[in-house]
Formats: sequence, structure tokens, C-alpha cells
Amino acid sequence: MLGEALAFDLTSFIFASTVLGYCAYSDWKTREVSDRLWIFSLPIAWLLTGLRVKLGFLGLFQVLFSIGLTVAFAFLLAFLGFWGGGDFKAFWFLASACPVWPEFIKPILPVKLTPFPISVLFMTLILSVAMVPHNWIRNLFYKLKCGKIFSENVPFRLRFAAVSLGYIAERKSLKNNPKIFPLETVVDGKRRFKFFVGVPEETEIDVEKLPESLFVTPLLPFLSFTFPALILSTLIGDILTALILKILGTPF
Repeated sequence: MLGEALAFDLTSFIFASTVLGYCAYSDWKTREVSDRLWIFSLPIAWLLTGLRVKLGFLGLFQVLFSIGLTVAFAFLLAFLGFWGGGDFKAFWFLASACPVWPEFIKPILPVKLTPFPISVLFMTLILSVAMVPHNWIRNLFYKLKCGKIFSENVPFRLRFAAVSLGYIAERKSLKNNPKIFPLETVVDGKRRFKFFVGVPEETEIDVEKLPESLFVTPLLPFLSFTFPALILSTLIGDILTALILKILGTPF
């Protein structure tokens, strides 16, 4: 019986990893994931999880709680504009396919209190923040090469935001390039920063009206971080709970 439970556990994980791996590749290459993928994969995820509940390998309340919490949180982030519909569907799928922590492997951390999909979401956020030091390094090399980054008197808070969220690029690199988005615009002949959270609303940009060199931000799809976050969460464990317990000084 234990062998069958682990077999279902491993099958669900491999299926989820395959789908999210393809999502990461597709979103990275084309910046979109076809809805046909979810039409195909979601019913299979429900079937696998339903069988695990039917056979007594998973508790129904445990599954419904994990799916419900993940879908609610993912929908809230999509509603607030922090990510797009594809990201919401991806975590809906993950919660459906792997609502609980995998049992076929023992993670490094011994705690498993956070629902598995929420822990993967937290790990995804951590990986996405890694773009900040990447931008710092690119701007540092530009500074060493060109000697000047900001052409006007810019307040420190705007300088810090610019070098953290983006890097200097040539205007021509924006043409037909969905992977980067300008952080600067021109208003009344003056350069102005235009920061945003989540998915930018403006899609049509008059590139010719922008400065020759300007700050741009890489529009890295959130899904590109979700696949490695899934693998890392499985290997490391519940890092969110571990951090909270560490802050509270509670041993685990």
C-alpha cells in the first residue's frame, strides 16, 4: 500500500514538473502559454489527485484546503495586477496536481507546515528577487565602461529604484523585443522614470520618442522561476515556515 502511495506521489510530481517545465520554456520564448495546455493538464491533475483521495492516500480536507488557499491567493495577486492569468492558472494546476508535500523524497528542512503550492510560490518570489543583484552588476559594468549612468540630477530614491529594477540599454534594443520594457519616458522634453508593479499596462511604445540610452527592465515571466522553485522547494523543504520559526526563535 505504501509503495502504491509513493508511486502516485511520484507520478503526480513528475507530471507537474513536466507541465511547469514546458510552461517555463514557452513563457520564456514567446511570453505566452496556450490555454490548451491547461485544458489538457488540469483534468489529468484532478484525476490523479482524486484517485489518491479515493484510495486513502490523501485526506479530502487537506487537499481542498491547499487548493482553495492557493487559488484564492493566486487570484488575489492576479486581481491586483502583480501577475497575469497564466501565472494564476499555473498555480491552480500545481495545487491540483501536488496539493501536499511530496513523500518520495526527504527534504533538507524537517518542517512542512505551509501548503506545498504556497511554499513553491514563496520560493518563486525569492528567485525573482535575484534579478536585483543581476541588475546592479550590469549597471556597475556600464558605470565602469561609460563613467556616467544618470544624465540629470535624480533623487537617491529614484536612482536606487532604477539600478535595482532595471539597467541601461540602447533604444534600438526595444524594437520588437517583448523581453524588456522601458522604465523611462519623455514628458515635455524631460526624461521621467515610470515605475510599475506587476504586468505593464502599456503595450504600444513609440520607441523613436525615447532617449538613445535609457533604463529598461527585463520582463522575465514569473513562470520561468516557478519550475526551478518547484524543484528547490521539494529538495529544501518549507523555507517559509522555517524562516518564521527562526525569527520567532522557535526550534524546529
